[in-house]
Amino acid sequence: MQYNGKLSHKTAVSLGTELERLFASMKDDRRKHGNFKHELKDILMLLVVSRLCGMATREQVVRFGKANLVRFRKLNLLRNGVPSEPTLCRVENGIDDEELSGILLGVARLMRRKKFKVNDMETVAIDGKCLRGTTYENGRSPDVLSANSKGLSVATELCQEKSNEIPASEKLLAKVDVAGKVVTADAMFCQRTVIEAIKARNGHFLIEVKGNQKRLRWDIEDKVEAAEALDEYAGEAELSHGRIETRACTTFSAETIVDMSKWSGSLTIVKIEKRTTDKKSNCETSEVRYYTSDLSCNAKTFNDLVRSHWGIEAYHWCLDAIMGEDGTKRKKARAGRNHDTLLRLCLSIVRIKTASRKCLEDRALSYKRTFDSMLNDFTAAKNLLY
Repeated sequence: MQYNGKLSHKTAVSLGTELERLFASMKDDRRKHGNFKHELKDILMLLVVSRLCGMATREQVVRFGKANLVRFRKLNLLRNGVPSEPTLCRVENGIDDEELSGILLGVARLMRRKKFKVNDMETVAIDGKCLRGTTYENGRSPDVLSANSKGLSVATELCQEKSNEIPASEKLLAKVDVAGKVVTADAMFCQRTVIEAIKARNGHFLIEVKGNQKRLRWDIEDKVEAAEALDEYAGEAELSHGRIETRACTTFSAETIVDMSKWSGSLTIVKIEKRTTDKKSNCETSEVRYYTSDLSCNAKTFNDLVRSHWGIEAYHWCLDAIMGEDGTKRKKARAGRNHDTLLRLCLSIVRIKTASRKCLEDRALSYKRTFDSMLNDFTAAKNLLY
């Protein structure tokens, strides 16, 4: 039977049961003799439920497990008691971070099967996040590159210690089905290798252009004003955080703006103008951003696609502001990534309850309210999972 996307613990096969099945399918490299007591899936379920209930440190996780041991056993978990802090540490440092991150895609498929509708303009947003709680020997913190779709984190890739997000992006794209979808990214990914990797997988791209591609940026700034617009869209004024924002989108054909010999296929230049008025000081500011895309859409669609990319930034904000990821210390990159994956799983689970929230600000607020309602409340977390 398949998970049907409902929140009730009375469903035939709940999300918690599916999570247990996914965790049980993982390879357990721990020794199978001696003091081996706890199943890997039990430890991972303890970590997930504890994180949902606001437990940040391993000490808090152990204390939470002991306080709710009877309840866990009613779910057929932790039959041999609660694992110790050293055991939790060994598990986070020992399990394959690549395999655990693959669970994200499995959970995303479960949730999207009936809960979210897929349309022709589905987007895959790519962005990186620094794990500030983990530090390499050289003092740098590792970066995790992630792909989000429909508000769910579907895949991650850890950037190598002496590398950056560009090589990692090609590995990330290999994990995600981008065929027929629009990949949105910031200026970091305005690279020929990234664009070719997207097109090779039959995907489309919408990528910001900034100073890291100076020639392209200069060509656009110098010639776009004299170019003939393909389409224009002026959005309505919006009030948010004490500011009044107005957005306008204009599209241009790139043939008269950039050197097309360096590009394969058609190319569209997108210009986004944002005007902001502070209600308190009545100060006005303006900002212009440029994007490149292989799509041929109207200006309103491009404006909506650009705004959809905010979702992954709001998602990363939730990891830090709500779940306190940056404040949690890990000594090894593998442990840091495994911790990051578990937090993303928790956010994906809560995403079910906020699926009806279309506004990104409302969704972030709903995340916080949901986590606040489950703070140290095992029953609330159980009802969300089972």
